[in-house]
Amino acid sequence: MPRKVHIQPPENEGFIAIGIASHERIWKLCFELNVHLQLNLRKREEESPAPNPPSPPPPSLLSGSLPAQRPPLLIYEDVETVRQVECLLCTANRRSLPPVAKPFPYFFLVHFRENAALPWNMPDLLAKLNAAEAIISAVDLTHIKNIKQVLP
Repeated sequence: MPRKVHIQPPENEGFIAIGIASHERIWKLCFELNVHLQLNLRKREEESPAPNPPSPPPPSLLSGSLPAQRPPLLIYEDVETVRQVECLLCTANRRSLPPVAKPFPYFFLVHFRENAALPWNMPDLLAKLNAAEAIISAVDLTHIKNIKQVLP
């Protein structure tokens, strides 16, 4: 008896994740991506934080229990250049990343709606990124399981 096979669309449809290896600071990468991809990435405007409560006294160095401080996530975004496409250049919490993605300190993410016309295909996009002077290597990480959940 024949079986019914249900094919579900891939989870990453409408999403591209590229890991970027670079020793440059994120603002330099932002400039390089703007030049090579004709984007207008800008630092995301954060809402003004609530006033901080008084901080507890610092822990003793002899106790050996320093609080774990995570670096803040830096996000540069462009939502205006290409219609129905949102581009992000960001950092991520490396502890939550899959092992394959841990060598990459930066991530270039493209979120797009169905039927949106992307200005580049994947081979062209990777070629342009790898041609940038500030980028050592750019690798497509879209296929990694759960990558969408651990990145902003």
